[in-house]
Amino acid sequence: MNGWLRSLVATACIVIIAGGGWYAWGEYADAEYLASEQEASRQAEEKSRCMAAVNTLIAFKNGSAERLDGSFSDNKIVAAACLRASADTDFHRKAKLALKAAGVDLQE
Repeated sequence: MNGWLRSLVATACIVIIAGGGWYAWGEYADAEYLASEQEASRQAEEKSRCMAAVNTLIAFKNGSAERLDGSFSDNKIVAAACLRASADTDFHRKAKLALKAAGVDLQE
């Protein structure tokens, strides 16, 4: 009877430890997923803000914007900073081409 009881307690301990490990791993994986989703959301917001600055500059330069949110130079600073910081090379290339086509020089 003693051996049977010891094996039952050992099995219960193993099950509890395995369950705790499984729970902890699930929490860790959820936290990693949430962090990656938040980073993707932040990058999308930043890209949207950058694209808005680029589009505002192009529209203002082409005369199709009725008003400019902020000064022209403020929008140039935002667009230039976004283009320098952008890791998205496709976005960077398209934005630079659009600004060049509109005659907006960010080097001033």
